[in-house]
Amino acid sequence: MNTPIETIRHNQYNIKIYQDIESVNPREEFDNFDNMFCFHKRYDFGDKHDYKWENFNSWDEFKKQLHTDFNIVDILPIYMYDHSGQTISTTPFSCRWDSGQIGFIFVTKEQVKETFNATITKKLRETIRNNLLSSIKTYDQYLTGDIYGYVIENEDGDHMESCWGFYGIDYCKEEALNMAKAVETNNTKTLEGIYNKKEYFGKIFRFVKDIEMKLDLKYMVISNGILNMNVQYDVITGPSELLQNKIQLV
Repeated sequence: MNTPIETIRHNQYNIKIYQDIESVNPREEFDNFDNMFCFHKRYDFGDKHDYKWENFNSWDEFKKQLHTDFNIVDILPIYMYDHSGQTISTTPFSCRWDSGQIGFIFVTKEQVKETFNATITKKLRETIRNNLLSSIKTYDQYLTGDIYGYVIENEDGDHMESCWGFYGIDYCKEEALNMAKAVETNNTKTLEGIYNKKEYFGKIFRFVKDIEMKLDLKYMVISNGILNMNVQYDVITGPSELLQNKIQLV
């Protein structure tokens, strides 16, 4: 795992924020609302298509061909700036040497009908335009590495929870903090339940001899077919397979 770019402290938990270096391509893995057709000599951007740039003399000519082949509701140009990495936009970049148009993003009437099932009004056109801009932003975040994940650990460094694939670091931090609060709340409730019910159940679970039983709130066992172990983490995910195999009913 790469080095965290930031660590946030929440009570007894450390929230580590990482750049997600294994994020998926949103144009390949997401169910996209639109179409992104691009041309570039070195990069394979956007969606797969059968058009060839040598068959067109200009971007206007390619745009006319798209209108001929598709019932287009809205279409926007795509520009790229390529300097120590790539970034894209629907408006031109100021540097004419390292930037230029690479394609179009568009949506068809059929796609709009499938998504909204409504008459195309002025308000709906605004929504469609915003969706196209959102798709460009998402793809730009993928290209620029603006995708993150988090790992939540307790004071002992034990893994509590993690999640990946957040577009934008602020969104990742917000969700990580919400999860840390949820882990904290659920662990507290589970501990209370363990102590309240411990005397009620007639049967108990115990660990086999090669696992040391510690009453330090890390591991706790109860009966009636319910195992609460490692309550600082597994209250959410359940006991690991390894520990399940090392538990026997008395």
